[in-house]
Amino acid sequence: MSDKTPSQAVNKRSATSPDEGPRKKHKPNPPDFSEADKFVTFLIGPSEKTFLVHKEVVCYHSPVLSAAFNSAFVEGQTQTYTLDDTTEGAFKLLVQWFYGKKIQLQILQEEYKRSHQVYNEKIQDIIDQEHDDLLRLWVLADKFSIPTLQNLVMRKLNEISEWTYHIHFVGLGYIYLNTVKGSPLRKYFVEVIARELSSDHYKTDPEDFPKEMLLELAIFYSKRWHSSKSLKIERFMVPVPDVEDSGSSTEA
Repeated sequence: MSDKTPSQAVNKRSATSPDEGPRKKHKPNPPDFSEADKFVTFLIGPSEKTFLVHKEVVCYHSPVLSAAFNSAFVEGQTQTYTLDDTTEGAFKLLVQWFYGKKIQLQILQEEYKRSHQVYNEKIQDIIDQEHDDLLRLWVLADKFSIPTLQNLVMRKLNEISEWTYHIHFVGLGYIYLNTVKGSPLRKYFVEVIARELSSDHYKTDPEDFPKEMLLELAIFYSKRWHSSKSLKIERFMVPVPDVEDSGSSTEA
């Protein structure tokens, strides 16, 4: 006869071995539009621009939004979600991804890039706007637990940086206000700036950098120094001018 109670036996069988690793999350079935008449409403930005999106599409891609729209909270009761801290441009990109698993940016289209092979001020506004939309889209994807979209946004941000040879400082404040310590988005910009930026920029435009970022940059540089060659004390010696020996001479 077994000396285990039924509950103990069940618990033992259901326990996950440390070697098995984390269990995969259940993925809902893809939208089949069997409920094509069911929409949810998003109110975007200070002007509360209205966007209607199929509920099954939204709930399939985001566990956070699925929980919200199928809850007893205000979003579930009204089937409306308010996002006053983002932009219409960023949310349009989110809707593009909801339906097509891709995002389209004007500045990364091959035809556009060929016609603007030389970076100039005429396209600055477009580049800045779409770059800002991407930053806000990454934050939305983080908020709604959509890591696949976060990774796509990161690749697009890197494409823009490589094409324009330009570091976008305008969005750094937004990043540090809307992400947490250790965020991949923060880490990316810290490393890009550490690798690409001239040291003169820190002297001439220190206001471009949030204080938290300056600390993270210091940590990044410190780690690089720790992995470098040993310190050479000669680099820290004060220069000593050559002085002729002024001692008295002895007459023969």
